Amino acid sequence: MSKIENQPFQARWPMIVFLSYAHILAIVGISYVKVCKWQTIVLSLVLGFWSGIGVTGGAHRLWAHRSYKAHWTVSTFLML
Repeated sequence: MSKIENQPFQARWPMIVFLSYAHILAIVGISYVKVCKWQTIVLSLVLGFWSGIGVTGGAHRLWAHRSYKAHWTVSTFLML
């Protein structure tokens, strides 16, 4: 048996509180969508898309796993 299997489960309460709070705020934020201008919704969708590209392509694959090598301009773009 490995060491991990022998350890009892310990809840990480700061993370549980943070994630719960973030999801509650997201649910509350959905109620404000009907009052937003269409430009705000478009901007949030565009920013969400490019943030996802930066996180998955940059911070996760490029820097965490070093899955590929990128030109310095691509690294800078993903960093922003």
